[in-house]
Amino acid sequence: MRSQVSVLSDFCTSMVFRVSGTLVLCLLMVPAVVAEVDPAELGWQPVSTSNLRIKGLTVMPAEWVDAIWLPADTKVLRIEVTEDAVIVNLSLGALGGLDEAKLTGLYNEFRNLFYDLPQGGNVRLMCKGQLLSSYIEPAPAVEPISEKVESTAAPQTYSLLSTSLGGKKICIGPSHGRLWNGTAWGWQRGDDCGFGEAVLEDTNSIRLMQFLQQYLAQDGATVYVPRQMDETVCCHPGENRYWWQIASYSWLYHMGYPCSVWASNTGSCTSDTGPNRYNDDIR
Repeated sequence: MRSQVSVLSDFCTSMVFRVSGTLVLCLLMVPAVVAEVDPAELGWQPVSTSNLRIKGLTVMPAEWVDAIWLPADTKVLRIEVTEDAVIVNLSLGALGGLDEAKLTGLYNEFRNLFYDLPQGGNVRLMCKGQLLSSYIEPAPAVEPISEKVESTAAPQTYSLLSTSLGGKKICIGPSHGRLWNGTAWGWQRGDDCGFGEAVLEDTNSIRLMQFLQQYLAQDGATVYVPRQMDETVCCHPGENRYWWQIASYSWLYHMGYPCSVWASNTGSCTSDTGPNRYNDDIR
């Protein structure tokens, strides 16, 4: 199967806040992944994985792909698998036209290659001894507005009676969390910038959903969440981590839900380990 490279763009979204008894709509622009592009269309070329120089890889992953896609001017100099990371050293060609979209595409190629390894969730792309992300031009500084700007435009408001969620049942899903990948427990999303667990999507999705849960509940909805939202509840018996860090499928298993709910892909129902649980967690 040919890889797909993400192309970043902007999209318009909205958030609704309660202000003095009314709901106020706020429109904003945020960056998002909106398309998947065939890497061949971007001038990327397949590179055989049999020619990669990999240090520290003692056992080949069960599903090893034959090739990865890289920009034509980018070469893999060497790869080192350490105790907790996969370090990929790339040639200077990786710096040409480097932006967030290119960095994401490169990261996904190597993350998919090493996904079956416990270290696969922590892929670090390097060039000349530095993280590849450090070469991206930083965002320009934004100067604060020195004068208060008065606006005569009234905010667009909506009646609480017409937007109340009273009586509604809503399920929200904080994504990812630690799961069993077939050989060990690991994060589902990587730390390609080397900032640590605090910036992982696996952990931040909980924090975002905590706010959303409160907003929905305050407007009258009954909210269901398949992951543990309380960060004080300890701990998973095998992983010895707080429950909020663990993926949905495992939490649902330990809460006593039927196997058809938390293991609908593998059908392996005796524990939350065993086979790779990635697809179980997606479902």
